[in-house]
Order: sequence, then C-alpha cells, then structure tokens
Amino acid sequence: MNLRAWTVNRYAFEPLFLLALLLVAAAPIYWYRTEMLPSALREAHDNLDLYQEVYPGFHYGFSRLRQGDFPLWNSKQLCGIPFQADPRSGLFQPLNLIFLHPSTETALVLHAFTCLFLRGTFFIFFARALELRYLPALIGAIIYAFCGASTAGMSRPGVANALTLTPFVFWAAREYLETFRYRNAVLVGLGAALLLIAGSPAVSVAQLLLLIPYILVLTLFPVRSLRPPLPARAKMLGVVALVALTLSAVQWLPTLFWVITLDAPGQALWRLDLSARAPSKTADLVLQLLIAKPGSLPRLAYLGIATLMLLPAALFHRKRRDMIYFSVAAAAFGGLILLEPARVPAAFPPSAFAFPAVFAIAVLAAMGVDRLLAPRISKHDPKIWAPAGAVLAAAAALFLMCGAQARGFLIVAAALIILFIVARLPGLSSATGFALASLLFLDFAGANANTNRHPYRDVPSCYDPNRPALQLAEEQALKARVLISTLRTDVALPENAGMLFPIDVAGGAGLPLTRDLSFWWSYLNSPNAAGLPTQATVAADARQPKLINVMAARVTVAAPSGPLASGIWKNSGPRLRELRAPGETRVYINEDALPRAFWVPTWRLVESLPGAIAALTDPAMDTSQTCTIDRTSPGVVDVQPGPAASDLSLAAAECSLTELSPEHITIHVKVPAEGMVVLSDTFARGWHATLNGRRALIYRANGIFRGVYVPAGEHEMVFRYRPFTLVLGATITMLTLVSLAGLGVVLLIRRR
Repeated sequence: MNLRAWTVNRYAFEPLFLLALLLVAAAPIYWYRTEMLPSALREAHDNLDLYQEVYPGFHYGFSRLRQGDFPLWNSKQLCGIPFQADPRSGLFQPLNLIFLHPSTETALVLHAFTCLFLRGTFFIFFARALELRYLPALIGAIIYAFCGASTAGMSRPGVANALTLTPFVFWAAREYLETFRYRNAVLVGLGAALLLIAGSPAVSVAQLLLLIPYILVLTLFPVRSLRPPLPARAKMLGVVALVALTLSAVQWLPTLFWVITLDAPGQALWRLDLSARAPSKTADLVLQLLIAKPGSLPRLAYLGIATLMLLPAALFHRKRRDMIYFSVAAAAFGGLILLEPARVPAAFPPSAFAFPAVFAIAVLAAMGVDRLLAPRISKHDPKIWAPAGAVLAAAAALFLMCGAQARGFLIVAAALIILFIVARLPGLSSATGFALASLLFLDFAGANANTNRHPYRDVPSCYDPNRPALQLAEEQALKARVLISTLRTDVALPENAGMLFPIDVAGGAGLPLTRDLSFWWSYLNSPNAAGLPTQATVAADARQPKLINVMAARVTVAAPSGPLASGIWKNSGPRLRELRAPGETRVYINEDALPRAFWVPTWRLVESLPGAIAALTDPAMDTSQTCTIDRTSPGVVDVQPGPAASDLSLAAAECSLTELSPEHITIHVKVPAEGMVVLSDTFARGWHATLNGRRALIYRANGIFRGVYVPAGEHEMVFRYRPFTLVLGATITMLTLVSLAGLGVVLLIRRR
C-alpha cells in the first residue's frame, strides 16, 4: 500500500475501507454488550417508550408501507389521529427503510447497527475534511459513536438518525467551505434536510444550533485565501437554506399545522425519551465524566476518561479556527445541559444539548490525538513537549479525581503516550493510535450498560398471555372500538395495542393530544392524572365515564392490575357485562355503547366542547336519537334541527360501514327522513366527505366526532383523508427534487 498516497488523498479508498470494516464489526458487538446483557431486568423501566410508542408506531407505519398504503392517518388509537404529521413517524427518512423488510423488533436492532456504523464512518470523513490523520479520525469516531450520549439513543430511531446524519452534514459543510461551490452548497442543504426529517426534532435542532454558527463563522472568515466576495458567499448560504427547507417541506409543513392544534405543542414536538442518567447539577456532570464503573443505565455525559486526558493537546493543533469554535461550543452546550427544564423556552429538553457537546468534544479529542501522535516530529523536537506535557498534566489531575476503574484506563492510556514520546520509533504512532482506539472501545462497552429489557428480547412473545383476550375483543367489537385498561408499565398489554393488533382502540398513551382531545379525556382520566398532555386512558374514578358510549367503545379489555379490572365505576357509568376469556385478563361488553356510525333525526346546537359534554352527559338526552352539533362548524346555519324523534321510526334507519380503512371510509345509509349521520371518528382538518358523489359538509358532532347531514332515502357516504398541508409540502419537495435533477443534468451536459 502507498502510505504517501494516503496522506495526500484525503479520502483514499484502502484506509477508509479498513476503518469502515472495523466499525462494521464493532457495531453489533457494542450493541449486544450494552443492550442485551444476560443480567437485564425483567421490567422495562426506562425502555418503556420502546414498548409503548416506538415499537407500535414503527410497526403500524411501515407495515402499511409494506402493504402499499401510505399511512397518513392512524385510525387505531384515540378514535383516529394524524400519523404522518407526527415527525416521530420517520416515514420519509431514508435510514428507516430497513423497517420495510424484517420484523419490527429485528429492524430496531439492524437500524441500530447501521446507525452506529454510519455514525463513525461519517465522522471519519469529517475528520479527514479537517485534514486529520486516519487513526485520530478513528479515535474521534469511536468517542462519538459509542459514548454514553450516543448509547442512550441508539435504540430510538429518531435520535439515532439525527446523531448519524450530524457528521455527514458537517462533512458536507466543510467541503463547501473549502471551495464555495454551488454543488457543495446543495449537498449541505440535502444533509440538513435529512437531519430535519430524522424523527427527533429536539436532537435535530440541537445539532443545527452547532452547525449553523460553524458555517457562518467560516463563511465570514474562510479557511482559504482565495474565496468569492462576501455577497456571493451570502448568496450561497441562501441556496443552502432554500434547499434544506424545500426538500424537507413534505414533513415540516404538515407538522407545523399539526403542532399548532395540540394542547401542549412544545412537549409534543420536543419530547425526547432516552435510556440514560442525565446530570442535573454540576456535581452530577463531574461524576459522570469521571466514573467508569457501569450502572443500570448509560450516563449521558460519559466520554471515557482517556478522552478527557487527550483534550488539552487540541489546543496546540494548527486548525485554530476549528479548535476555538469546537472548544467554545463544547463548553457552551455542556453548560446548557444543566439548565432546569422550566428555564428552557418552549419545553425544549436540556438533555438534547448533550449531543452537540459530545460531537464537539469528539472533534477536539481527534484533533488532540492528531497533534500529539504526529509521526514526523522527533522526540528531540520542542514542538512535542507542549502538547505532551499538557496531556500528562491532565492525566495526573484526573488520576487524583477519578475512581479505581477509571484509573486503570487512565494508567494504560498514559503509558501508551509516554512510550510513544520516549521511543518515537517508525510505525509506533499508528500502533499507539490503534491501542488508544481499542482502549476507548473497551471502556465504552463496559461502562454504558443498559439493564432494561429490550423489544428484541421478548417481542412479540410477550403478548402471548393476552392474545386470546384481544382476539375475543376483535370478534365482539363489530367494527366498533376497544377500550384498553392497563398500567403503563404492563408491556404485555400495551395501551397502544391498536397499532399491533387488528382492533381500533379508543384511547392511547404517549400520543399528542389536540386541545379538544385533551379536554375530552380530562373527563375520562383519573382526576389525579388531569393535565397530562399525552395520557388518554379511562379510569374507574373518571368524572364522566358515560362519554365512552359515544366513542363507540363496545369492548373493554382490562388487565388484572388495571383500573377497570373489576368492571365497576366509582361514578355512574355504562354497564359492563363480563365475557369469559382465557387467562387473567378480563373482557367486558359495554351494553350502552353506540355504533361506530349511526343516524339521528334531531340534534342540539351547542356553543363549545364543554357545552357538548354537558349535553351528552345530561340524563334527559338520549344520545341514540339526538346528537350535538357545534355552532362553529362550517355551514351550520344552513342546517336546522330535525323533527322530534317520536314522529319517526328509528328501526327503519340503516347505517352500515361497507369499507373501513384509515384514510377511506364508506357508509351505506338508508334513512326514513332527514337527519344527521354521526361517525364516531375524530373530527380533523383534512377529512372530506361526499354524499352520492357530491361534496358534503362535515359538522363537529358529539363534541369531537364527525356528522354529515342527509335527506331521507338511500345514500352512499364516503370520507377521505387528504390533508392540504401534505399535498402542498409534497409538491414543494418534488419540485425541488426535479429542479435539482434537471440542473444536475444540464451541468453534466455542459461539462461533457
């Protein structure tokens, strides 16, 4: 191999291929050592979100994609909610394509392997763009890919995607800042667009807060003396922003219009679930940095004791601009981690700032190793003594502060560096670098244990005890809904079971609620649980349990430890008749539940959702004959309440669901007189209705559901979900892709 060619060519194939092979081998070894420990606890604890939200969401979304359907709407939970508009769905993220083929639990693992490998590989590319040598680049890649912060999110696809794409965007930005070419500006915009649709907005925004100032600083103070004028550079930055925003419009535009309808938009948008111990005080941060002993969870701030020892050498690196920038960024974002959540605007999680801090520190560590292990500097050259002295002084200080296990790693790392400084033999630089990389990997693999159970270990077998009860619920539901009564810690009967089994569930957990849904569920939750923006479960002590009748909740499945295990309400509620089901799980039939779709001859006009709830819970109102219509519904002034119910034969009315899919519902209607057909699916913008092929208005019926006025006779009613925001966003994205492709073809023709 031509070693001189490797130093001249920043992206020589042979060394990059060898380093990539090392990362390919390291990724599965690391994942199994940290996530699949033999001593893992039976309970899920901090991995509950994997069982309750991540696994069901990816199973539902990508199962539908495999079947050829694009999941815009989730009809399986909360009587229907938007699905694609939730950025956590990750439907447009290329890194999530792996979920299209194997089982979801296997795909979670393969996705983690892929992201760990690509995360390290992209970091090496960025380090090479900084003109760092290969082994220092590998050491930085190991720190970034396998430290505590990266481990905490490696099983969360959204977080893993954002961490993986960050070094790619930095690499593209560095290449752009070297040449100021439009094609490189487009590449930066493409990387930023992929980062925006990663699936974890909190982590993506935190990483962009590190990237954007970096681009601005090096645009104002370029690394090359030959550069275009400042106005031209500013124009290129506009190209970067335009490409990033237009390419990602297919996701952020629907998300924007969805978020403004939520009860707690900040908590929903920035929610960040991690399997990690986050530092809350300065003392906690220092302890996490210094303690190498493994615990029950990865520590968010753990970077390896050898990493801290190597950082001072970065101060002597020739890349002054980058060294100063990443030093300031590491200190700034490290301090932001300790902010109290109440002091961060819009409920942004302070733990998200750990990820840009880790990236900056990994870059500094790679720069430090590159300066310290420079092979061409003689041991008699005074240039070696300043960085070597700083590193050894840091090692001595850390030795006095850290614990016994960390001291062991520190002694080995210091011995390797001393041996290199004293001997300075040919090839010793590479050997020392590889030994440091191996030491860091062993440190991370031993320190970042997660003793919580993982879906790969027991899904789908963990559902087996409750399968008979859920199958019975499916048979008895008759196209209506199922109510799940369980505890959040019960992964065998998840509250979001609708996304896993062929049932439609009335409630859910961890799913963002609109303001109307949040108000509605405040009457069904326990009074002690009021105010939780993502909790939609019925409690035995609910204020108005009769509301489940108009939700078409015909069947209730209750875990033995669930709040409705006895089938008895503390307040007046619907009658629950128990069915015999195998096992300990209880199955009840709600005798008072209304059908999913039904006709009423008369209705009440109400002023608001509280007025609708008051009317629906009024004992004098028969909800099988009368519904409520919100006065704010479009066109409501043209529809007046129908005749008295006693004048009509309700038995002659027929409303049958002939087609029931998430985005398309067909109802065959045969009624003796004019009236309102109520579909107990959530009212939301984006739904359109036709009656006999003609457009019909959708009214807000029974508080949060849909109603369509029909005259007497036989009709076919069709509901379709086509949100305008997605159409607009997809159009913008497609036009951008076509424009970029056309521009690329034109440039290629001119070049030839």
